[in-house]
Amino acid sequence: MIRALLTDINQIKIDSSSYSNQILNMIIQLCIDAAKNERYRYNGSHISEPLTVLVKLFYNDELLHNTFCNNETKSSSSSSNIQSLIELLVSLLVKFYPKINLDNDMLENYTCVVILNLFWLISNHEKYHQIIRNHEQLMDIIKRGIYDEENFIDTFMPRTMKSIKQSANDILKNLNSENLI
Repeated sequence: MIRALLTDINQIKIDSSSYSNQILNMIIQLCIDAAKNERYRYNGSHISEPLTVLVKLFYNDELLHNTFCNNETKSSSSSSNIQSLIELLVSLLVKFYPKINLDNDMLENYTCVVILNLFWLISNHEKYHQIIRNHEQLMDIIKRGIYDEENFIDTFMPRTMKSIKQSANDILKNLNSENLI
């Protein structure tokens, strides 16, 4: 995970071989295990940490597709990889998004930023559009992210990530869903 965080996105984009399916599966399993904990932690790591690594790795299209096609975590079958990961991300976003504001924990806000960045990266691929569109709760949060008057804290996000508003806008652009707003 540290290597991915320290590696430049452009290097990750061209170097799929450095990140095996085993590594991707381990990162996803960390997310699954952290999601089961009421504090969203596993082995001392908050769920936002492995999700942040996934954002960087998903800039590489091959890694994103391999994650969906070859994910072998304890709680997924090969036929439901895409759906199970999307379900996990949606369930986390549904839990965290209503809690974010200036008075709350910045970690909750950051987790929403990370998840929306993941959905933005996924939405860059047309073959996943329908899966995203099928989630009403996700689409509602994306639309709210554009128009919410809430002041989101974007100061602690990596330069490689988009804000909540930017991610939401770009997801809708990718889905050609402006008419749904």
